Amino acid sequence: MVPGVIDTELYQNWVKRMAGEQEISFEEMRAKSLAHLPLQTASTVEDVARFALFLASDDARTITGQSMNVDAGDVMVG
Repeated sequence: MVPGVIDTELYQNWVKRMAGEQEISFEEMRAKSLAHLPLQTASTVEDVARFALFLASDDARTITGQSMNVDAGDVMVG
């Protein structure tokens, strides 16, 4: 699994710091940091956990040797 931006405390602290440095609001900085993503959103911890549970399930029993992106489309434009 290759996660992209995950909406965690670490990410939120980075957004706060960058917003302060650029003298813009938290919301503006968050939108700016996600603007390049086709879905324009950060994945949640739950999104990553659900994907991990899928990979551990019988539904994924024949998936092998893959890198699967959980990144709101970042690789599509990267």
